[in-house]
Amino acid sequence: MPELRIKFDRHGLGDCVHFAHALQLYKRRGYDITVQAEENKLFLWKVAGVNIVQGGDLPDHPYLYPPGFDDLTQPDCETNKVAFGLRHETMPPLDVSPEQAWEELCNVRLSAHDFIPREAHAEAEAFLEGLPRPIICFHSRGTNWHERKSLSTELAFDVILQLLDQTSGSVVVLDYDRRAPMVGDARCKGIKPTWGHIGVDRLCALYERSDLMIGVDSGPFHVAALTNIKTLGIFRSLHPVRVCLPNPNATYLISTNHIHAWDIRRHKWAFSTYDGTDPTLAAITDAVISTLTMRDPAMEIREEHLPTMNEVSGRYIYRRKAYDEREMELLPDGRIGEGAAGCEQRWSLRFSDGAILIDISGKNGIICSASRIGDGFYGQWTQFEKMPVELIRIRDKQDLIYTSGLFSTRFTTARDFASPWYAVWKDRLSLGDRIHRKGWEIASVCETLSSAGVLKVGNAGIGFGVGSELLPTVFAGFGCRILATDALPESWKNTTGRFYDVNQSNGVEIRVVDMNAINGGELTASIEESAFDFSWSICSMDHCGSTWLTKRFLLNQMNCLKPGGISAHTAEYSIGVGMPRVGDTVWFTWDDIVDVRHLMTALGYELAPIDWFCGDSIEDHMIDESPYVGRVHIKCEALGQWGTCVLFAAKKVTSNVFWVPFDEEDGRAAIADFQRSHSQT
Repeated sequence: MPELRIKFDRHGLGDCVHFAHALQLYKRRGYDITVQAEENKLFLWKVAGVNIVQGGDLPDHPYLYPPGFDDLTQPDCETNKVAFGLRHETMPPLDVSPEQAWEELCNVRLSAHDFIPREAHAEAEAFLEGLPRPIICFHSRGTNWHERKSLSTELAFDVILQLLDQTSGSVVVLDYDRRAPMVGDARCKGIKPTWGHIGVDRLCALYERSDLMIGVDSGPFHVAALTNIKTLGIFRSLHPVRVCLPNPNATYLISTNHIHAWDIRRHKWAFSTYDGTDPTLAAITDAVISTLTMRDPAMEIREEHLPTMNEVSGRYIYRRKAYDEREMELLPDGRIGEGAAGCEQRWSLRFSDGAILIDISGKNGIICSASRIGDGFYGQWTQFEKMPVELIRIRDKQDLIYTSGLFSTRFTTARDFASPWYAVWKDRLSLGDRIHRKGWEIASVCETLSSAGVLKVGNAGIGFGVGSELLPTVFAGFGCRILATDALPESWKNTTGRFYDVNQSNGVEIRVVDMNAINGGELTASIEESAFDFSWSICSMDHCGSTWLTKRFLLNQMNCLKPGGISAHTAEYSIGVGMPRVGDTVWFTWDDIVDVRHLMTALGYELAPIDWFCGDSIEDHMIDESPYVGRVHIKCEALGQWGTCVLFAAKKVTSNVFWVPFDEEDGRAAIADFQRSHSQT
């Protein structure tokens, strides 16, 4: 058996991906191949199916650029970097011509799927938990040759904003070296601060769960070829036919300056073009939308599988992104019932290019066309504003609780400050004109309880950590019986008000209660179980001492509610990581919110659906810095991170009463035992 022994441990990830493909030509010819490799690329060489050594003195492949690299009139078999590498003196000559070797090389396919370890899949699942689809991975900066390949920080930032605006999905920033721009939005998540410097196996696991990878000529873009993810490569002055191998799942965005060179290569490469020497924001966005909506022939639906009108009819949320949303009823006879308007009166189904589409029409003809994906439809208006449109099916009446009012777990955004409900509470509570997240906290708690119908005569409510806030008196004004609670003075820190400043009024009782011991403590009173119709707190629970104790409070306070009771509690939320997890004030992160949902579900409670929208207006991207006197204070800078507020809204749907232990390990074990015992009954 012939041997090929080669040193390839000083090259970048993208070069290693391509060389792994090139070695397949030798494997097919019976070579026993050994590669001297770096530790961080061992997974890749396992996928390639070669022997691996670390260290040593094997013949070194320099992997140089060929002469005439930028000359697109030269044949690719001579001037493509991968093809050129086959002819280096360290490589045995192949038994075919350069043209034949190039054809064979272009048809090599490697798959990482069977090599990804189980723990990598688990980590990818946890990282993506809660992110709405489509998931778009974005890598905008290479490690070298920035002037020819990387996107500017400003353009990359704008691309992320556009993706969040033009889709209902999420952007995962592949920020290996913390130089990539991030956006203060819950639908934008970076791997570096929340997952770490992940290896190639983790990256492949991420790609297997994502819908699109956008990249420049760099390692993460080329690794995508090891999976089936759709890929969009953005190329400036480097040419994909010189630095890539054609990936059947990839689209290559290139300049029309060389249109004739592209035209003669379209049989191998899927090109999308832009005018000029550099891609614009509009060109990138258009290419992304086009790539996302491109049909996979293997997934196409035959026309005889077109669903019936009866199957599709029902109630939907009709959302015109960045405009409005409303409930819409699609009747089986093709009429639109509730939610109909001048432009939306009838609906119909059709089959086109392997896709099921819905057309919505009215006085101006067909106004909207959308493709069916899963149980919903996604498309855009075909006239006038041409905004993106979603039709999301409402499965049962329980879901309607969350669509008609504010009742959702959500973040502070400028959108809410412009809403009618905020205007009502701003006037009623004299919140002033400043756009401030603390005003939002108060108004959002009020609106949550109001929209859930619990602010009415005879109902009982309990507030925790009320300080000097006016909500006990406000809620008593609705005819509710209110218990206002707070901690002992010596344990009450970092607040501007004191519990004892509250003026007792008719319908308001005050009681000293420790939020870490609401079922009774050495110096504080206990709270009656199942006695209240609603509960609330305004950024008080983040003073419990740790993120675990904050979560424990959220769970334990549900014991105070009657079945059907509603809770509304706000907390500090950190868009990045590194904020305090223990201390006088702690900040929740993305993972904490997902954890709260899991814990609530385990105990039989219902956390309102999480609205991950963190805002897309100018005000949402204004960061107020200390001493925090800005006109807009939706997001703020604290300890080098960006923060805002989160509202947790929940419903007690059972009569369960379960007090979570103080210690985290004991608490999580007890919750797991509770869940197991109740799932068996």
